Order: sequence, then C-alpha cells, then structure tokens
Amino acid sequence: NRYFSDIRAILNLAKRKRIIKDFAPVDKLQADERRETRALTNEEIEKIYSALPEYLKDPFMFALSTGWRKSNLVNLTRAHLTKRPDNTYKICFKAKEMKRKKPFEHYCTQEETEIINRNLSMKDPFIFRRETKVNGAKTKHLGDFKKSIIRTRKITGIYWTWHWLRHTRATRYAEMGINQQQANRLMAWSPKSRMWGNYEHLQEEHLSKLRQDLESFGHHMDTKTNIGKI
Repeated sequence: NRYFSDIRAILNLAKRKRIIKDFAPVDKLQADERRETRALTNEEIEKIYSALPEYLKDPFMFALSTGWRKSNLVNLTRAHLTKRPDNTYKICFKAKEMKRKKPFEHYCTQEETEIINRNLSMKDPFIFRRETKVNGAKTKHLGDFKKSIIRTRKITGIYWTWHWLRHTRATRYAEMGINQQQANRLMAWSPKSRMWGNYEHLQEEHLSKLRQDLESFGHHMDTKTNIGKI
C-alpha cells in the first residue's frame, strides 16, 4: 500500500509542477492466487531436497524434523545449545525470540544432533550459515533464501513454502497419535491453543487406514492358510 501511495504522490507532484499534464490511475498488481497450506509427501520431500542448494539441505531436514518456524532456525546459535548426558542437545529459546513470547525448550533427536554437529563452527556463532558472498559481503547466517525456494519450485514443479515444513511435521505428529498437550508443547503453541484441532481428524483417518490395512493383511493370511489346506 505504501509503495503505491508513494507513486501517486510523485505523480501528483509532477502534475502540480506541470511536468506532466495528467496520469492514468495507479492500480495495484493482482495478488498471487492464495494456495492452501498442506503437508508434503515423501516423494515431494525427496525432489525438493535434491533441488536445494547444498547450504539449505541440512536446514531443510532440520526444519522438517522439528517443525520450527523459519526465524528460530535462521537465528539458531551455539548459545542456544546445551549438551545432555546422552550427547544429544537441548535447545533453549528465550521468550523474546519466540512468536508467543514464551520461552521454549526443544530436545533434539540423535538425527537432529548429528545435523547440528555437521554445521557447528567454533568461529561462527550461527549453526546454519550460507558461507558464500551475497551482494559482495560474506554472510554469517542463512539470511533470506526466498530465491532458492523459487528456484526449487521451477526445477521440481512443486509449489511449496518453508512454512509447509512446519505443517508437515504437525501432520506427522497427528498420524503418530500424540495428544493435544504434547502437540502444543512440541509445536510451541499456547497450552490453550486450538491449532491442534486442525490436525486431529488426521488421527482418525490414519487409524482407519491402519485398520483397513490390517484387515487386508488378515484376509491375505486366511487365503494362504486355506491354500495350504487344499
């Protein structure tokens, strides 16, 4: 809105100074079609991962595993890490670093710990970095990687956003059958959040499919048993 207001102001000034006689109305560009956020399939994840530049591959898998928001991933530093007795990491974010303005603790899996160890550097504070020059300056963190995402869309033909990784993680938690309290804590939602209601139906769908698969397996075993008796 401010961009178009500035254009109008400049054109009005030019008109008052008689630099131009008049100008056509300045219309806003049509917004991109709104796309529904959805979970990525395993096949889509593999395609996107293959198309990503090397510096984004580990952050991509870490975000997919944790479900973190982009800002927390980009700003993850050594100071957030605490080594646990089993050599995995506990990660602590302060309230001011979280969208909900509440402190957040994340307990890393072994796979997440291995990703951090691969990227850990004693000379740079940030865990995930883009160690190339951007606009003439070497970056010390991931920065804005929107262009890389757009590039992977063109390569794979899959429209996706970084937030879809968070949605994918929440979907997988639902399929695992965790309860609302666990989901709110893992996803850094408020204890009273109703966000989990968007995913609870997936538990029923997953359990229904599981029952169908078990029934099909049972019929298959019955058939084999009958064949053995003939």
